[in-house]
Amino acid sequence: MCTATSSKGCEIDLKQSLDVAVKAMAAKDCMWEINYPFPYQDPRVRDRYSALLKSVKEALKGVDIGAHEGEGEKGDRQSSSGSVSPKGSDYESVLECRKSLGDTLDKHSIEYMVWQEWKEGFARYIENKIRAYLGLPLNLAGDLIDDSSPFTRVSFYAGGAMLIEFLESVRPKAVRDLRPLFAELFSAL
Repeated sequence: MCTATSSKGCEIDLKQSLDVAVKAMAAKDCMWEINYPFPYQDPRVRDRYSALLKSVKEALKGVDIGAHEGEGEKGDRQSSSGSVSPKGSDYESVLECRKSLGDTLDKHSIEYMVWQEWKEGFARYIENKIRAYLGLPLNLAGDLIDDSSPFTRVSFYAGGAMLIEFLESVRPKAVRDLRPLFAELFSAL
């Protein structure tokens, strides 16, 4: 199990499973996580990532970000505040957007994006859980809220946090173990 107490070893293992990271380390490029030439300027990639985030936001409407999930009647997951988790059609819509995005990217760009969503997105997800608990505004920097928002690696922090929040609302245990969470973020790409 890759938990918070063993996350450093988990990070190293997962990074070594990525061709993009292995090649960067072989080239002694220790800044690859910052400087990777992701196709941010490609309008198809931006549009599809933006569509993915919109799909996730739509699916999360009414889901309490600070809530812990439990089982409601008829198997619907409900938060402690009574909000219902996204429906199956929401999940399918998110997967469809994710697949469409994956179809526009090469292998290394997919690996880079998922790495950022997992590593920095999970950190943002935890930050926003704490902020919600404390009644502070959520950190939404990079969420591509409109067409003028810059598309940068910070967009993956926001996108990863939203995707992880979405996965928690659909399958709460998915965010309790970092390795399966990493695999989940690759699904449908």
